[in-house]
Amino acid sequence: MKRTLLLAFLLSAPLAAQEAATLTVRPQKVLNPFIPFQAFGNNVASWADPRPVQKKVQGAGNFLLRFPGGSWGDVYHWNGEGKYDTRGVWVPSASSYKPGHLVKDYQPNFSSVRVHDKDPNTCWRSDPDTDYPHFQWLLLDLGSVRSADAVTVTWGDATDKTYPIPGKFQVQYWDPASPRGWMPYSGPDDAWLEASKIKNNRVKGGTQGLSFPAVKARYLRLVMRENPTGYSVAEVKVFAQGKEAPLADLKAVASSTHRASTLEGKALDFHFEAYMGFMNSLIPKGEPLIIVNFGTGTPQEAAAWVEYANKVKGYGIQYWELGNEMEAHWEGGGPANARDYAKRFILFYEAMKAVDPSIVILGCANGPESSSGLYDGQSYIQSFLNRLALEGKAHYLEGLTLHDYPQWGQKAQDLLDSVPTRWDSMAATIQAQLAQHPQGGRIPVMLTEFNTSDHVEPDISVRLENGLWLSQYLLEFLKRFGTRGSTMTWNIMNGGNAIKDPKGGDHGYLQAEPGPYQYQERADYWTMWMLTHHWAVPGDKREHKMVEAQSSQTRLVPYANLRPDGTLSLFVVNKDPAKDLKVSLALEGFQASDKAKGLRFDASNYRWNTASVPYHADPNLPPTPFEVSGPSFQVTFPKYSLTVLQFTPKP
Repeated sequence: MKRTLLLAFLLSAPLAAQEAATLTVRPQKVLNPFIPFQAFGNNVASWADPRPVQKKVQGAGNFLLRFPGGSWGDVYHWNGEGKYDTRGVWVPSASSYKPGHLVKDYQPNFSSVRVHDKDPNTCWRSDPDTDYPHFQWLLLDLGSVRSADAVTVTWGDATDKTYPIPGKFQVQYWDPASPRGWMPYSGPDDAWLEASKIKNNRVKGGTQGLSFPAVKARYLRLVMRENPTGYSVAEVKVFAQGKEAPLADLKAVASSTHRASTLEGKALDFHFEAYMGFMNSLIPKGEPLIIVNFGTGTPQEAAAWVEYANKVKGYGIQYWELGNEMEAHWEGGGPANARDYAKRFILFYEAMKAVDPSIVILGCANGPESSSGLYDGQSYIQSFLNRLALEGKAHYLEGLTLHDYPQWGQKAQDLLDSVPTRWDSMAATIQAQLAQHPQGGRIPVMLTEFNTSDHVEPDISVRLENGLWLSQYLLEFLKRFGTRGSTMTWNIMNGGNAIKDPKGGDHGYLQAEPGPYQYQERADYWTMWMLTHHWAVPGDKREHKMVEAQSSQTRLVPYANLRPDGTLSLFVVNKDPAKDLKVSLALEGFQASDKAKGLRFDASNYRWNTASVPYHADPNLPPTPFEVSGPSFQVTFPKYSLTVLQFTPKP
């Protein structure tokens, strides 16, 4: 028989305004099942060796760990045992190993930085593996809107006279009135205006100048055409009234980059084998997720990694993510427009699957709102899938990876309040973008990076508010994607300016920097600990059920989990900065035992202290346990707090 148990909660609270609220939990109404082992993952970054904090990672309940860390994935040659081929591309051994290296200066040998290094013996080379051989470009950033009336271009590669140059070129400038004020390489096409009257100027070779009526712009673009085998440029200069205009900020961004690279002299301490040793030290063993070097690597290098890891060593690594944020100018080898990414994705997929057909290939690694980079009005995901579908290979995408750092310039409280509606919008967008995929609504969706943006006002990344945001964001995602969803927070240790800048931040849940507070836990760590150890079961591979929980107060957000052991766990976020909320709770259809365990985390446990350098958390205490007794359970949710309540069924 359905029974309702009314629980009036009232626990001694700080001297703050209290308001009454009601929470209703309906355990019979399942929103989505989820699996804790894959739901609560994280990133390990090779620049911050996690081996000294193995017990803390274990304690946080994180077992799905992504390696080698963000943008380093696109400049990391996993194996230092190998040789360069005739093109200068690194070819690793697939059978023997020594620690891998990073690409020197984190850029390929022929990256766009070479066109403004004042050295005529270096050059940029385009990647010949493109869908757009007759449209490659170099974007030049003047740092601010200023006048320009001429460019000079030194064509070619001084060290390889056979490397191609364009037949024609043109100079364009970015309309300063365009609402797209940054990343213009992925903006609307009609914002690029012609600087020179002749659209297709013939290339003469050597150093060639081009004058045009003065324009006002921050960005100029050199567009190259008429050579299907690629392009090379040694130097580009911009002038105004005979005076060279210095490049700034982005400096030069290229449409594509040749993959030849030189390794750094020092191998990584936390390299691939060290990572696997770390993963195997966890109990249960961790689940690896590898970022394949898509930006400066090759399909052959990726296939060799699969061969060594799964055939030679028998690691059985399942998840392989092709590249990191390849639409972005900050990636080694990037940006890659969505079609070119898809074109190369097919080559990587087929080379890796030929070695081990059982692996799962993941792709995209950007946000659902990211532009295709093709001026076609489509998102990156849409355009990428369109390109795969052209060859009947949309099924090659075996898991969609997403990154999200909301939201630039947003006030912290607005950010906290916006999480549910933001996920309503993003989930609908993702589903629509995946509509043409053969698996549609069944394809796995993996948040391989997420956290708050360092442009939130103020930066809350090391503060209590970040825990309030993180728990909502993660649980709202699971509410919508369930067992097809996985998350990897950014990240275990990151490093930043939080310990010396009062307004600074750091997106690691443990401090990376040496000193008296190295490895100190941040609010995100304690939030993760509460979610995995008390709301769920750490490392559990059984299905848990997220069930309906509703609140009468918009800033009191509940999430309920009916666990396989029969426990009903309630995670409650009070994101009101000023009000304690006294709650009456209705558990419909669940007869609870007379005692319930609780954990609470608020300003009495954690506060970021900037009284003296190095800044640190003080206090920094684990969540506070408490117990409430029935039949009249009583508690209050303090302002800006996280609370877990565990109800066991009455015997």
